[in-house]
Amino acid sequence: MRHNKKKVITYLILFAIFMLTVCVYGLPFFIEIYNDIKAYETRASYRDNYKLHTTPLAQDTILDICTKLKISNKSKSCVAGATVYAPELFDEIKEYFKGLPKQNKTFDTVREYLGNYLVECEKPDPDGYYRCKYDLRGDKMYPIFFLFDKNNSYYEIIANIGGS
Repeated sequence: MRHNKKKVITYLILFAIFMLTVCVYGLPFFIEIYNDIKAYETRASYRDNYKLHTTPLAQDTILDICTKLKISNKSKSCVAGATVYAPELFDEIKEYFKGLPKQNKTFDTVREYLGNYLVECEKPDPDGYYRCKYDLRGDKMYPIFFLFDKNNSYYEIIANIGGS
């Protein structure tokens, strides 16, 4: 019986040492990880809030986009007098251009609808691929990119408000 009592006491002492080690070394480590995650979430929240980094679109820009893309009836952004930021139209713009027939997915079509907002087009790479940057607001904060192939057909549209 005495032998079992010594084992139990030994295990209790080892357990206490283990718990003390966890508290002294492990707990600060996990607290630091938790604080880092919270700090990252705060930075991401700030970064992704486009209203802190840009200003609303001009009413004539909103009217131009809504009219050309025929989204006046489908979008709350197209209500007369609405305060609209560029990222709030990105889904409608991408939906419109992705929904076009393949033969209309060209640089000329994009130029026809968004030509007023063209910032630059890159020089084509050796394979003929290039991208063009469009900015509805003109402040270079939230652009829309169209990626074109050697046939001047776009194959991808990139428009987001940040994040990874």
